Amino acid sequence: MAAASARPWLPLLIDVKTDAVIWAADNLFKRDWNTTDGIDYHKQAGQRLEKISANLAASGRNTENLKKTLAEQNQRDLVIELKWQGEADLDLVVAEPGGSVCSATQKRTTAEALAFAKDIEARWEQSKSAEGPTRRPSPEEIKEACRALLTIDPTDKEYPRAWAAFVRLRKIDRDAAA
Repeated sequence: MAAASARPWLPLLIDVKTDAVIWAADNLFKRDWNTTDGIDYHKQAGQRLEKISANLAASGRNTENLKKTLAEQNQRDLVIELKWQGEADLDLVVAEPGGSVCSATQKRTTAEALAFAKDIEARWEQSKSAEGPTRRPSPEEIKEACRALLTIDPTDKEYPRAWAAFVRLRKIDRDAAA
């Protein structure tokens, strides 16, 4: 009985576009979801992405990009949790060995901002070619990368690279809007 009721949905599963699934998963994973309702949305999305990947692989579809997306969501460079009791005003600043910093006002270090911009540029170039499914950067991602680059201190030794990357991203933003 269960197999019979699932049959009408099989063509829909086979027709799933992996780049659309990747786009949706990226947008779900990059948000910090409130867990006070007892639901771990990241965990649910990860479990569903694993099931979709398994089903697509069983039908002979390439799932490498899906697996990569899932692996990237579990990767963290550093996680710091601050706990305190009573009134407190904590300011955390993380300094990298190269001298760049990450703080409440600068969400990404210089290295992270440059890596993010490089990823956006690579995905944009890949989306312009016909080399299989791509994860074209969204306008929000482009703007986020631009903001991250603009927070880099002009005295930082990587500032010239950051400025050049910012200029390239602005061009991508204009081209994407056209």
